Amino acid sequence: MTKKNLIKTQKRVRENGEVFTPPDFAKIILAKWMHTSTRKPKDVFVDLQCGQGSLLGAVLEWKIKNGLSREEALSTILGVDIAQDNVDECRLNLLVLANAEQDEICTNIVLNNIIQGDSVQKSLHELFPKVY
Repeated sequence: MTKKNLIKTQKRVRENGEVFTPPDFAKIILAKWMHTSTRKPKDVFVDLQCGQGSLLGAVLEWKIKNGLSREEALSTILGVDIAQDNVDECRLNLLVLANAEQDEICTNIVLNNIIQGDSVQKSLHELFPKVY
């Protein structure tokens, strides 16, 4: 994932509190979390405000590094964002990280698992009825 600006516009910061996590910081967060966690690579990881996917990208890399195929890893990652442009960027970033931009199976997985929605107003059951 390329290094991106932390904000798109001041208006989006004011209206939604949208500030993106730098990819390098996401990797630090994940490393610290994994150090104290009993999570396994096949466990489902959910980011309810996924933005452009920095944290999900770090999780994807961790899952693949720990033995999952790119399809398995992407299948166990769920993300929601209120802004469709962020969802589109997150999907693309995950496909690039998985080296799967042209893979139809992986593309379908991220289309279903990275969605536009309001995670404050809706439950996981409502957002991901096929999973929960």
